[in-house]
Amino acid sequence: MALPARTGRRRHRGHRDLRLVDVDLAPLHRADALPREAPRIDGTNAGAPRRDRHLRFCVTGGDAQRRSGVVAAFDFDGTITRRDTLAGFLARVAGRRALAATLLAESPRLIARRGGDQQRDATKERVLARIFAGRSCEEVSRAGRAYATELPSRYRSDVIERLRWHREQDHELVMVSASLDCYLRHVARELGFDHLICIELEVGEDGRLTGKLKRPNVRGNEKVRRLREYLGGEPTELWAYGNSAGDEAMLSLADHAVRIRPRCVIARNP
Repeated sequence: MALPARTGRRRHRGHRDLRLVDVDLAPLHRADALPREAPRIDGTNAGAPRRDRHLRFCVTGGDAQRRSGVVAAFDFDGTITRRDTLAGFLARVAGRRALAATLLAESPRLIARRGGDQQRDATKERVLARIFAGRSCEEVSRAGRAYATELPSRYRSDVIERLRWHREQDHELVMVSASLDCYLRHVARELGFDHLICIELEVGEDGRLTGKLKRPNVRGNEKVRRLREYLGGEPTELWAYGNSAGDEAMLSLADHAVRIRPRCVIARNP
């Protein structure tokens, strides 16, 4: 699909603007409220008309069907939302006591912080294995669908407005998150994303989760690797949005990098 006419010079990969855009316009007011016409998970207010999009999960360059020369990649936790969502889902699936016991068992490694990102990823994998191993895939999918309906109240209205702007420009929208597809697939679809790159849990032949991840944790350099798979080496103007150290590599890859701050608002139109 051809992009609509754009004003000004387009930036190409050879002319990258590597500056991180920190926008500090005003305190974020009424952060609990979605914009009036923002898409909602329950479908009762779909906002602006959306194309019928096929959402792909954890795509590679060979699988993706690119339709635009401009891509906007968004982190989820702390970027689209105001705080983490994974812990809440783990508590929903396992119960708060079981989750607390699991975190307590891993606390020596969490406190030590030795081994850097590799140790952090390994600890996360062990926590997920303790929570999900042996559970019915259908049961977890139902929990994810229900959990997704609770998340719109946590969205940042300014980021939702920026997301809508990208959609209006017919940019491709990609969510790149270290959270789980069990609920993100529903969130991404309702927010109008074209592609979702996130954690997928392995399913055994018996229809139960093995507790293992299909691919490595989507954080840091893994975000860049997976995003590059999606881009497939094609000339692309890349926007990236993130809020944490785990997003820095993705932000460095972008032509337009926007770091989201907790108490700062980003403008709807860049």
